[in-house]
Amino acid sequence: MIRAKLPPQIEWQEIRRAKRRPASAFCGMTYLLGTYRHGEKRKVGLPPLKSEASASKRPLRGEKRRHVLDEVIKILRHWSSSPFEREGSTLAGLRSGLVLKGNRWAIADFEAAEIVAEGLRIIGARRPEWIEGQPEWSDQLDFCAWCGKPMPDELVEHGRRQRFCSPVCAKSAIQKRNAGILAHEDIIKNDARRVITREKLPPTTCVWCGTLFRPLNPDKHGTQQFCSHRCRGAAMVTTDPVTCLNCGTVFQPKNSGDGRFSKFCSTACSNAYGKSTRYEKTCECCGQPFVAKRPDTVYCGRRCSRFIADWRNEIRIPSKLSDLLFDYLFTAPAALARAKGVTLVLGAPADVERPERMFLTVGIFDRLCAAA
Repeated sequence: MIRAKLPPQIEWQEIRRAKRRPASAFCGMTYLLGTYRHGEKRKVGLPPLKSEASASKRPLRGEKRRHVLDEVIKILRHWSSSPFEREGSTLAGLRSGLVLKGNRWAIADFEAAEIVAEGLRIIGARRPEWIEGQPEWSDQLDFCAWCGKPMPDELVEHGRRQRFCSPVCAKSAIQKRNAGILAHEDIIKNDARRVITREKLPPTTCVWCGTLFRPLNPDKHGTQQFCSHRCRGAAMVTTDPVTCLNCGTVFQPKNSGDGRFSKFCSTACSNAYGKSTRYEKTCECCGQPFVAKRPDTVYCGRRCSRFIADWRNEIRIPSKLSDLLFDYLFTAPAALARAKGVTLVLGAPADVERPERMFLTVGIFDRLCAAA
């Protein structure tokens, strides 16, 4: 076996690893060749976070911080519309790099924001104030800030340039600036006037409930017929009241949208009605009495229903006269016939409802008894 020559440091590392691994896992260069071919078998996880002691220190310091700041300045200097157009992408990239180095997100975000802000300050970027974003600030002085017409020559050539071509435009601009404040004050004044006027009106009687009320809008005095939206909705209902099936309360049903109306006055009555209703039935298989939850239930349990289903589908045809088969062939028909007042013949009731109960002769009965 030919063994490849490795540097001393790597060779000693492989020897230490071989001591921790089973003997079958290290056969010559099998481990090294397998790692080279198939990759490292260890799971690759996220970079480990730094400890709290190291996290309290700044991630970038000294020459490394100055180098990163110089690179950020180079990126921020190249702008076309605004010096702040690359602020977001630069901050996000710097923050991602610091996080991948193992720093916490909050520390990386704070450090990236400080470096980007310092770079913007060095290149002389200044954020505009609120007044600088108004139309009259950004408009050129050669045109009127209100109507947009060219400024007269006498206002441009002599003295300080003005922003409005006439007193009419100046007054219109002032009124527009104060429109928000004036509109808010007008709303308050109108509400106060409406309340005062409403109290002076005589009360009106509601057509539905008979309550005395004053309309909220004084202009609707004499035309408003209902005191609330509830009375208005109740007056527009055309369905007749019904009685709740559970508690007997008379209520106005609601339409479910598909033409059906509710039968219960509340959800509690609906749930209580479903739990309280029980039907006393007699099992058609074994003849035992039982209490059912539904009126169409015919069997007392899963055992009887499974027995009948298997027999009808010819899955399991009984060959012995068991207790359940005897109850199905004799006890249950006798109980049903006794309830209806029908005369029975051995094994063949006169009012037969099941096809498998027909043609049960004495010979078949004797054969089943012998098999049992």
